[in-house]
Amino acid sequence: MRPSMRLPLREAKYVCSSCRVGANPRISPLNQQFLRNASDSPGFLERTRRGLWGTDKPPGPKDPYSGSQIMPQEETAAESTDLSPGKAEEETSLPDEMDIHSLDWKNMPRVGYTKDKEWIVNGATYADRVKPWYKKKSPLSLDKALHQAVIEFSVMSMLGKTYGVLEGYEDRSQGILQNCSIEGESAEWGDRLRFSSKDTRDSVVTFFGQIAKPGTTKESLFSQLSDQGKLREDQFWEGGKIEARKESTVSSLPLNDPELKFAFFTRLSQLTGQRIPDAIYSSATATTVGEAIAAYKELIKQSIKMTPTRLHEQLAKIGTESLGNVKIYDSRRTRQDSDEDVGRKKVIVTSLYENGLISHPLGKRKEWIKMQKKQEKEAAKQAKLQMN
Repeated sequence: MRPSMRLPLREAKYVCSSCRVGANPRISPLNQQFLRNASDSPGFLERTRRGLWGTDKPPGPKDPYSGSQIMPQEETAAESTDLSPGKAEEETSLPDEMDIHSLDWKNMPRVGYTKDKEWIVNGATYADRVKPWYKKKSPLSLDKALHQAVIEFSVMSMLGKTYGVLEGYEDRSQGILQNCSIEGESAEWGDRLRFSSKDTRDSVVTFFGQIAKPGTTKESLFSQLSDQGKLREDQFWEGGKIEARKESTVSSLPLNDPELKFAFFTRLSQLTGQRIPDAIYSSATATTVGEAIAAYKELIKQSIKMTPTRLHEQLAKIGTESLGNVKIYDSRRTRQDSDEDVGRKKVIVTSLYENGLISHPLGKRKEWIKMQKKQEKEAAKQAKLQMN
């Protein structure tokens, strides 16, 4: 039933839409179909052109929107050169010395690709192998990776500042580096290095000496370091105990050397298995290790989504429960819950029972239906027994 509509006249009454629609003249869809498919009617493309130009007489076939760009261009080329088609063909004819077979796409040589089966025969080269340099199967935490990287670069500072060799070696010295620490306020990383004992220092220096200067003997390496004054007696803890270590000064290590700074963050990315953004080590404010690590941790906090917390827990911490006009609930409250709190629900349910509007408890309709079916089955059984 269509809704009624008032006529525009003030004294007119409401007229139903069925009568109004029925009074309008109808146009048969068959007539429209015949007109559309008539032989003298314009085609789809012509109707589209007329709609685009907004007129029944659009420009001729030479307009840019008529599709002339997809038509053959022989006539256009002949007109542009002021030559007849015969002359154009004569000038554009192929020379005799050109190899006709090379015009076939099957016989043309490939450009930019190796020959067939050449890559399979020669095998993969070193350039074809891709290995992510900062991915690690068992990455370390940021604190452990920072300690290991700082000790490694401090030892390399003693051995001649060859920082580039640390990018490729395996982590076989992690257990030895636990007995090393960074203490003091010197500008050189190697001067801040401290060891638990002389044996620890000799093993660490020997291990990294083979990496920094392969082929150098242990005696020549230690004699060179002693001549430079880098093997001192104040490099050991008192008694070789961990408790004897002083406060670590890793955060104050300078990053003034660009080569050291780049290699240090590269090694830290390898140990943690995470990519450190360029803005961290290219920043002018990150002049020490502590400033750079603090900026990196702040960036991690911004990129990690905060763990959602419940609102009632936050309000309880503030002490909102102590207010007299505030109540905090740990679940969503509805109108039915508020009616039950003030006692309005009992009055409503009682009136519904008295008026016969409900015959089962509210909120237990499924149980009531099961009970009704059970009663009907029992009544049917009793009826059968009486019939027998």
